[in-house]
Amino acid sequence: MQAGQDSVKEEMRAVKKMEESVKQEMRLGQEKMKREIA
Repeated sequence: MQAGQDSVKEEMRAVKKMEESVKQEMRLGQEKMKREIA
């Protein structure tokens, strides 16, 4: 039972990391577009 909860926690952490990197990439992409437009 405990092992199952641990793996769920690991997955949640991995998902959070992915969301963070996606947000960073979106931010970088927006800055790039602004520079190209300007």
